[in-house]
Amino acid sequence: MATAPEIDDSWSRCRPVIDASSAAAPVDAEPDEVEERWAASPIRRSEVGLEERLTQAADAGDLVAAVTDEEGRILWSAGGRSMRRTAETVGFVPGGRWDESSAGTNALGLALRWGRPASVFSAEHWCDAVRDWVCWSAPVHDRAGRPIGVIDLSGRWDRATPLAEVAVGTLARLVEEHLPDDDTPEPSGLRLRLLGHAEATFDGQPLALGPRQMELLAALALEGPSTLDELRWHVYGDRPISPTTIKAEMSHLRQLLGGGIGSRPYRLTVPVEVDVTTLRSELRSGDLGRVTAGYSGSLLVDSEAPFADDHRHVFDVALPRIVVGAWSNAGAAGLRPRPSVRRGGARAGGGGGSGRLGRPPRGRRPPQPHPTRLRPPQRRAEPGFETGMGAGVDSAAMPWCDDCDRFYTPSTLTEEGKCPDGHHVADPDENAPSTKIPWHFWLMVIALAIYLGWRLIQGIEWLLS
Repeated sequence: MATAPEIDDSWSRCRPVIDASSAAAPVDAEPDEVEERWAASPIRRSEVGLEERLTQAADAGDLVAAVTDEEGRILWSAGGRSMRRTAETVGFVPGGRWDESSAGTNALGLALRWGRPASVFSAEHWCDAVRDWVCWSAPVHDRAGRPIGVIDLSGRWDRATPLAEVAVGTLARLVEEHLPDDDTPEPSGLRLRLLGHAEATFDGQPLALGPRQMELLAALALEGPSTLDELRWHVYGDRPISPTTIKAEMSHLRQLLGGGIGSRPYRLTVPVEVDVTTLRSELRSGDLGRVTAGYSGSLLVDSEAPFADDHRHVFDVALPRIVVGAWSNAGAAGLRPRPSVRRGGARAGGGGGSGRLGRPPRGRRPPQPHPTRLRPPQRRAEPGFETGMGAGVDSAAMPWCDDCDRFYTPSTLTEEGKCPDGHHVADPDENAPSTKIPWHFWLMVIALAIYLGWRLIQGIEWLLS
């Protein structure tokens, strides 16, 4: 159980980075991604009936149960009728981030941080939204002693019971004793690398694909289920192509994926991981180090497919602006950007079939472009790519190292303008503009001074009367 000094320490860490009035923890992963992570989790593969045991405990006590990964992201949850509804409103759902830096002081974050069971009662929570909760958590360690996740039971403070704390601790030890011998399962499903040099693997084996086959798979992965006409529009645009040709290509791809492509509409029926959607998730989480490390080049650089043009525009133009703007703002404030706590489910558009902009209505023939237009107009950047911290920042300011063949964030360069490997990237900018304090800040200061002065005068008059 967490002691008072540990709670005080946690509050001190949360105070500068998280607003206590935040309504919900951030939910930064798509449902399909969460399902894949849970299927691969060694905690689930321990085969001790964990889901059934936790579901029974949650139903019996009107609690909500959860299991996280090593980052504090919930991979599985179940709950009693009323607590399940309450949990949904605060982001206590699969995909929700409950590490301390994302959701403030809570038992899951403390158990993950300290590597031992923790409980947080009512007002000990940092965020107001869960201050009527009580949470019991126990970490699960692999055979090397590293935490690989947390088992949690939570409920209303007035339903607190010591049995819940005993239950999570016992289940955590049971899982640790039955962890699978190989904690890293064989890679399964389809993996597409579309940034930089395009590659595809299925169940860990590389696929020999032609340019059009790669475009067709990428279109299904990024645009989602598509009819034959929609798929033709995504990949070929207004170029003449026989439907028979596309059907033949799809039949060949279906054989390569072991029947993993459905029809009417065409869709991927196997787990799929795309570096583009992963990069978008990292961007939403605010981990700019992983963003710049994952951006290895333009998306399908040699492709002229309309859908590739759309996605390439987002990453080649808007992404560098956001990265540079975020690090510039962080440098001015003396802080590294951190993910904000926001309502669960409120996310920027991602891959895997969501956020398909510019696609024609299902069942209708795509509109034919104007004769003078070679390609359909590019879609607008997704929410968060045109506005906010990256708006108005010159994308040319993104440092690029030819020797390393990648972008770097300005803060990773040395004072001499060299990358971590010692290659010269850019000359130091001695004429960088300074950050000006906005005028409305001074207006607020003046108004505050006038108000406090008037209150002081009223206080003096009251003392003299």
